[in-house]
Amino acid sequence: MDVKNVDRRLDCYELRFGRGENEDLLKEVKDMEENSEWTHGVTSSGISLEAIDGPLFAKDAADRYHLNYELALDTTENTCLMVNTGSSFELLRDTARSSLCETAKLSGSALGRMAPYLFAATINNGLSVARGSSLLLKRYGKISALHSNADGGYQIMPISKLLGITEDMIERRFGTGDFIEGYNTHGYTSAVWELPDAQEKILDIYKKALGQAGSKYPVNCMPALRFQSSDTAASCATLLPVFVYPKTGIGLPFSEGIRIKHTKRGSSRDAMEEFAEQADGMFARFEESAEEISRLSAVDIYNGCNTVVSICKKLNIAKKYGEAARVEMERLTVGGAPVTAHDVYLCMGEALADAMNSRASAWVVRNMEESIAKVPRLDWTEHDVGGVVAW
Repeated sequence: MDVKNVDRRLDCYELRFGRGENEDLLKEVKDMEENSEWTHGVTSSGISLEAIDGPLFAKDAADRYHLNYELALDTTENTCLMVNTGSSFELLRDTARSSLCETAKLSGSALGRMAPYLFAATINNGLSVARGSSLLLKRYGKISALHSNADGGYQIMPISKLLGITEDMIERRFGTGDFIEGYNTHGYTSAVWELPDAQEKILDIYKKALGQAGSKYPVNCMPALRFQSSDTAASCATLLPVFVYPKTGIGLPFSEGIRIKHTKRGSSRDAMEEFAEQADGMFARFEESAEEISRLSAVDIYNGCNTVVSICKKLNIAKKYGEAARVEMERLTVGGAPVTAHDVYLCMGEALADAMNSRASAWVVRNMEESIAKVPRLDWTEHDVGGVVAW
């Protein structure tokens, strides 16, 4: 992979990795970590924001606070904000907004619609009464996260080590792991490994779970593991068992897998040790998936297309992507034959595949993944209705 022309300092930085490029992903993550500086014990109430009015003021801000002009200009195209840490002024990366709001104990969609100077004033009011200290992450020249230590503290979980733990576990528990894709941004890192050596055994469990109900959607799939983590967001380090379907290339989970929080609250255990311990039990998570598959295959759906449209509306999946799932369901229900909730869930993968093929933004794709993962736990009677369900 040619990464020579990638400017990792900019907020728009993102890199995608293809089959067999796991070493490239790991190298990229390690470079990111080597260019990161964590500062502990910064008094939260001493932090404040200052708005940069726009591109015309970028040079003035750079000169006044001894900042890099190119990064200041990039900031005016994104957050338009600087952070006064109490000892210096720093540029604020877009990934830091969520942790900053959490530190200030302020939330709501209105914050995202505010002009930079109003957002700064609002957050500053919250920060002025914030308790405790914060953990600041400066990466590639910008503040990328401000994690509050007020509620038990934030535990750093190096992504490079999490990736290493995952690959070691795959080799020990599943045999050969084929790296098929990876993704890295300032916001999060993801990776997917297929498990060909375990395919026959796990697929046998899958087909038995379907029982006599079967599936109208082809289930000649490949078991895989999907990793996701972030050190700029207060999210979990996750490892999900998924099934990759050849028709779409999308991996859908039937189990929550493992989710290790970064927070220290409520646990005296080291998060990295807990991740490694739970990762060792991933085969059992595929067995949990089988239980969910069995449950879904026992739910008959008589209005498949209506169900798909209704689910898309409930989960805010845009029609331009959801229509692909509806068309696939229409194909499965030719002649009015009922399908199962399992079939509906697999069809939702068509919407995600369409979004990815249309080069939707990483933010849109990630939100769709999270929304579709909620489908198995929906109340099916709410969506399986007759008549016409319009977009």
